[in-house]
Formats: sequence, C-alpha cells, structure tokens
Amino acid sequence: MIFFLIGFFGLQSGFSQSGLMRKVYLKNNETFEGELLGTNPNISYTLRNKNGKIVVFNFEEVSKIEKISDPDVNIIDQSLESEPAIVSKENEKSKLEINGSVDLYYQYHLNESPYLTSFTEHHNSFTLGMANIIFAKNFGNTGFKADIALGPRAEIANGYPGTTLSAIKQLYIFYAPIKQLTFTAGTFSTFVGYELINPGDSINYSMSYLFSNGPFYHTGLKMDYSFSETFAFMLGVFNDTDEKVDVNKGKHFGTQLAFTKTNFSLFMNYLTGVDDDTPGSKVRGHQVDLTAAADIDNHLGLGLNLSYKKNQHEDSPDTDWYGTAIYVNYKVKNFLIFGLRGEYINDSDAIIFEETAVEIFSFTFSTNFKHHGFTFIPEFRIDHSNKPIFPKKENELTKFSPAFLMALIYSF
Repeated sequence: MIFFLIGFFGLQSGFSQSGLMRKVYLKNNETFEGELLGTNPNISYTLRNKNGKIVVFNFEEVSKIEKISDPDVNIIDQSLESEPAIVSKENEKSKLEINGSVDLYYQYHLNESPYLTSFTEHHNSFTLGMANIIFAKNFGNTGFKADIALGPRAEIANGYPGTTLSAIKQLYIFYAPIKQLTFTAGTFSTFVGYELINPGDSINYSMSYLFSNGPFYHTGLKMDYSFSETFAFMLGVFNDTDEKVDVNKGKHFGTQLAFTKTNFSLFMNYLTGVDDDTPGSKVRGHQVDLTAAADIDNHLGLGLNLSYKKNQHEDSPDTDWYGTAIYVNYKVKNFLIFGLRGEYINDSDAIIFEETAVEIFSFTFSTNFKHHGFTFIPEFRIDHSNKPIFPKKENELTKFSPAFLMALIYSF
C-alpha cells in the first residue's frame, strides 16, 4: 500500500486555463494550431483556434503535441494510450468522423492450452479478434460517440452475448458547459488500469492479469474538472462494473486524481461498490489503482500499473489480491517498436484462480512492425506460478505457461 499512498497525490490534466498555444501533429500528416484547453482524462485533447472554434482530437490519431509559445519546444508523447474519442478537424467540424480497426491472431501454446488472461483463448488456430468501428461527432461544446465492435474479443469485453448489447463497446454523449468542466453520460471504457481493449492501442497483443481482472467499462455519469493544465479530477456514479443494466442494489462510485506534464503522467484511481448483494454473502469491493508513464527521450518509454482489490464480505473475513506490471517500450524507428512487459500478481486468497492461492510472474516480449495502417506483432510470452495451475494436455497442470503468438491489426 506504500506505492498507492505515494501515488495518491497524482492528478491528471483536464481542460486547461493556461492559454498556451500548441501545434498538434496527426498521424494522417495533418497539423493544427490552437490554445490547449486540456486533456479530458482517457478521452481526448481539446483545443481552440485563433477564431474561437473549439476542436477535439482523439488520442489515437495524435502523434505528438508541441508547445509553440515557448522557445524551448516540448513534446507531449502518447505514453499512455487511451480509447479513441470525439474527433473534429478545424474545417470539418460538422462532419461525422469514422475510424476503427480489425485484427486476428495465431497462437501456438507449448502446453496446448490458452493463457488464463483475456482475448487469446485458442491454441494452434487462426483466430478472429474484433472488428471495431467508431462513429463520432462534435457540436462545439457537446458531442457523441458510438463505438461498435463485433467478434470474439468484443463479446468477451462487452458482455451480453446473443444480444445487440454485445456489440456496444462505448456509447455516450458529452457536454462541456465551461472549458474546465465536462459531463459524460452513457457507456464508456474504464478509467482503471493501463491497458485497453483495442489491440492497436498497446504494444503487447496478449493482455495482463491486471487488465483481465479489472473493469472493462462503466455505464453511468461522470464529471471531469480541470484545476489547471496539470491537475484534474474525475468523479463518477455507475451501474455494476461491466454491466449496461444495473443488477445489484446501489451504485458504484469512482474517482480519478491526475497529474500530467510534458513527458510524464500519473493517474490515481479508486472504484467501490457492491459486487454481490446475495443475502448472506453480500460483498463490497474496493479497488485502488495507479498508472504512470514517462517518455525518457524520443525512443524510450516506461509505464507502470499498480492495483489492489479488497472484498469486504458480510459474513466472512475480507479477501484481497494485488499486482503490478512494468512496461518498457523502445522505438527504433516509427515503423519498428520493441515492447517488454513484466508482471507480478498475488492471489493469496484464491479470488481469481478458483480456490488455488498462487503467485504468478509473467514476461511478454513483443515487436511492432507498422506500415500504412497495418501493425504486425510477433510475440513470445512465458508465465510462471509457484503452484501448478496452468492446464496442459492430458488434463495435467504445470507451473509454466509458454507460447508464441502472431497478430495482425489494420487501423483506419
């Protein structure tokens, strides 16, 4: 818990009050200059040009931002990837924006069994991932986003298989009555954790244990408020975690304190609510989560995720699990990136792994080759636990889980 107390003082930027001018470089080679009103946490950059027109760019399309009002140019790099959001170019404000991605993978697991994490559940098979298409439109200080996804990855992430709700990854509207304040209502990706559902938003294709056991999305209402260009605050009230329709009595509450500078970001997150209201076995969850990222230079980036989940049981002792993941990314060229993820998770109360108390170390090495919207990811991963929990052929269990994976993603 020491790490969480240290990180508790981190805050993230929202809508700016500084009036500093920025030049935005988009991945489609377009540029835009304007006053940076701020960063809506985990959503978008908001700027205002010299004519007073407010323009919103999503994180996914921005390659870098330069501070042009200062002789010493600083660059804001995309160290913390985020879900794409509202996109609006200066001369296309009323145009409906459409983008998305498709992906597939092949995995060969030496145990002939899949990992115990999300989205890579098939061995020795060419497997479809997700077809994702995003519709977004900005109307000045309000707008909407419809993020639709189909395929095995989408069904796991979105829930509600067999219904149209399984295709809704995000669906929300937002309203900014003043430049420091934004309200968002609907279904949106979680603010907890480092990794994201969209495969093109991470260097690694396979997912961490922290991601797989944390929230995927929330349905409800949230408020983002910026105190300055550097500090911001989010407060939200939601349905049950990963539910589009509330099931348990009461609501979940979440908050985020955030701090962002030119090449460093720190997010402190907290989520609480009743996870199970069954009489005699009522459980209230409390999750504290910290994510941080730093760009050391134009080539090296570092990331960190710490998470702790406590379950308060009505008629039995409390239980918990915790873990940490470290990310190291090295960009050789724009088309070639190496990524290493090291993760540790402690499930001493056997919450995650079905009555088996274990500790797991996981190491994932990935390479990203990028070309004209395509990303090819060869990946090697090995997990090790202190007890045999990984399935193996002939119904055996083992302490090691090694696999090779190749993924192909096309983003548009």
